[in-house]
Amino acid sequence: MSLELVELIEEEKKSEKTLEEAKKKADEILEGAKRRAKEIVEKAQKETFFQDFIDKRTKEIDEKRKIVLKQSDDDCEKLAKKAEKNLGKAADIALERILGVKI
Repeated sequence: MSLELVELIEEEKKSEKTLEEAKKKADEILEGAKRRAKEIVEKAQKETFFQDFIDKRTKEIDEKRKIVLKQSDDDCEKLAKKAEKNLGKAADIALERILGVKI
């Protein structure tokens, strides 16, 4: 009977050791999974941050482009009006010089 008791105690010790090793392995797996999950979340946040940054800069560039194009169109329109206004004067000056007569 004492032999059976010793065997049971040894078996229990082995079981405890196996259980301890299993817990340790489970903890390692859990820590690895937590690290990986944290990395995934951080990466997703970075990607979101960069995408938001890119979207914001693209929008700003588009708005500035529209402003520059509008200014350019306005300047061209002003120059065209000025050229049209001065065309008559230029024609008069050219005729005066060619004909030698004041118009």
